Amino acid sequence: MKTRKYFFILLFLSLIFSQKIYSQCDSCIFKNDELWLLIKNVQLKNDTGAMTNDDELNIVLERNNINNIYKVFPYSKDTILKKLYKIYFNSNIDIIISDLESCNNIEKIIKRPKTEMIELYEPSDYMWHI
Repeated sequence: MKTRKYFFILLFLSLIFSQKIYSQCDSCIFKNDELWLLIKNVQLKNDTGAMTNDDELNIVLERNNINNIYKVFPYSKDTILKKLYKIYFNSNIDIIISDLESCNNIEKIIKRPKTEMIELYEPSDYMWHI
């Protein structure tokens, strides 16, 4: 009985760890006009402009005609979330990613997956009937 129990535990654990745990989504379709950047030691000079205190990043932003850079979570108290910025652009995403990878202050570049609109309210739901 004990050996059977251990066998099932090992089987269960092997099934869990054999899957791609690290992947957020395997078959995602990503947005072509938005990137999130994890940037260290950078501050925006104004809240809506593309100018930062990092000259290297400014050159990359200007070269790719990126006009806006925003903080994703401007009021967060978490240090990692404070370093998260998003940019919008109209050019090729692969060229922009390769340019941004050359910057020293950028820790991570995150492609944003396209999301579907999910209806949170269904009028024919049984809960809403009296």
